[in-house]
Amino acid sequence: MPDETRSWGIDVPQVIADGGYGDTAAFRLGLEERGLDYVVGISTTTPRNPSMHSRAPRPTPAWADGRSRPTPSPRRP
Repeated sequence: MPDETRSWGIDVPQVIADGGYGDTAAFRLGLEERGLDYVVGISTTTPRNPSMHSRAPRPTPAWADGRSRPTPSPRRP
């Protein structure tokens, strides 16, 4: 749709779409390749960065299980 709209000579300043499109990595990548700003709905399980599919999961920090975050030690001279 943005390509067709642009072919009519109409600028597309931003694309807004629901999760049906937002959950599709190819759709989001297509918008980025076209240099379009976008706001899309996504499900809670959709990675924010499509390239994250190819990466190993990051280890969970110890404090993520509900314990308090560790405090840094004071610097010593």
